[in-house]
Amino acid sequence: MRRIALFAVIPLAEISLFVLIGGSIGLFPTLAEVVLTAVLGASVLRSWARSGPLRRREPYPEGPDDWARVSSRWLVMMTAGALLFAPGFLSDACGFLLAYVPTLRGLAVRAVIERGILDGEPPVGPPRDGDVIDADFEEVPGTRNRESRPSG
Repeated sequence: MRRIALFAVIPLAEISLFVLIGGSIGLFPTLAEVVLTAVLGASVLRSWARSGPLRRREPYPEGPDDWARVSSRWLVMMTAGALLFAPGFLSDACGFLLAYVPTLRGLAVRAVIERGILDGEPPVGPPRDGDVIDADFEEVPGTRNRESRPSG
């Protein structure tokens, strides 16, 4: 029931803040804030998506504990970027606090680790014997010639 209430309360709070703050500072500064935080959120998402824990090919030196710490920090920063990207003053404030206040980011990472949201072993390293899928193919007669068309 609490989660359902959050889906009603958070949008109402965002709309209320838009009306209050937009009425105080005006339309164009409000739109500028929305666009600037969306650009900031997109840059956070892009930079952290490129350095994601799944892209790592060497094993984590400390094993599963290091995997949990790295992937939890990645999850928190991706959440912060998504909050910054979403329009709204409340989501922007939460995203900014997560992204740029190390103490709060550390608390969020610790909460993700303690709740066990990202349990399991890191999926890195060379493929194991069980990871290889061996398959055969056969051409089906009567299909159109696909070489004359571009792929994709």
